[in-house]
Amino acid sequence: MIFTHNHRIDLNDKKVVQSLITSGQLVPTNERVSGLTGQVYAPTPGLAAQLRPLDHRTLAVGSQRLTVELHRMPEAELVALQDHPNATDFRQYDVAHLLPLLLRSRTKADEKTFVEGIIAALQVGPQRRVPALVDDIWSGSTWLPEASRVVVEKGLPFLMLAFDVPVSRPDDVDTVRCAAGLDIGLSPVTTVATASGYVNSGGSVYPVTRAEYGAICRAAVKLGIDSEVVKQVLLLLTYAAARAHLEFVTLCLQELASVVHVERIDYNSFSSDFAARGRELATIDFLSGWLAQRMHACQIAVHRVEPGYTSQVCSYCHLLGTRDGAMFTCGQCRTEVDAHANAARVILASGMASTLRRLHGRY
Repeated sequence: MIFTHNHRIDLNDKKVVQSLITSGQLVPTNERVSGLTGQVYAPTPGLAAQLRPLDHRTLAVGSQRLTVELHRMPEAELVALQDHPNATDFRQYDVAHLLPLLLRSRTKADEKTFVEGIIAALQVGPQRRVPALVDDIWSGSTWLPEASRVVVEKGLPFLMLAFDVPVSRPDDVDTVRCAAGLDIGLSPVTTVATASGYVNSGGSVYPVTRAEYGAICRAAVKLGIDSEVVKQVLLLLTYAAARAHLEFVTLCLQELASVVHVERIDYNSFSSDFAARGRELATIDFLSGWLAQRMHACQIAVHRVEPGYTSQVCSYCHLLGTRDGAMFTCGQCRTEVDAHANAARVILASGMASTLRRLHGRY
């Protein structure tokens, strides 16, 4: 099945896009791109054959280059991009082995290992054919450079990448499929609750601490490495760590859900520092992009519910309670429960109630 992902092109590269349009290498079309409404441009066959990902942020377009956050996509697509025959020059820092350290609370020994690992990778620099920044080995997916498109929307250039990803919905006759509520947070990243009573709280991502960042930056200064390079490597790592959890919940929903209810979230409220930014970007991309695509491929509907009071309402008596960190307490029925599990159940109940109202109105 074909999946597409839209990436904003750096504004400093607007002249590159314009030169490709002026030279006729990007041809205007009447196609429509999901998620974008601007003018769509298709690469000529000759230009498509010259598209080459060079690293997580750079795509060679013929003799020119575009700065794009290529890493912002699911694991299957990222691996397909890096494994494509055109990506023989793809380079990345050898830090994939450090991912597990961001998926658990780190000890002092872990912190030392993490800092030393980052410094060693920065010192060596980006290398070819090192392990991808994913938690599993994915295969079978294919990047389709000829189906790539550039979209100019309100003066802003975007790149759409297309992939052929084999997706099949598990068909286990013993599995009871039912509605699911999905709570999105930052710690844990996700919590799923189903109408059958199943609850799964995904793990957390533990971003780089100030002490770790300071130690890495001090070493980078001595090595003559720009601080922006340090930030980019750490952002890539935190994004990959969050993606690992998001991939897990995607597979969980594919196996268990008949419909997924999730909050309609305003992402403008996200305002953490760069160390946690990768985690937030992964959450944004998951909710706005690949969750809906993956569920649609498995004939599972995704319904958005309004976020009001999902953290304050008791999922048992449906009256207002109090959330204090990771716990929710209801002063009415005296329930004490994990706040994220409670929120997932409230989202599920809200989504199911909304569905019943629509059905009632229809008939």
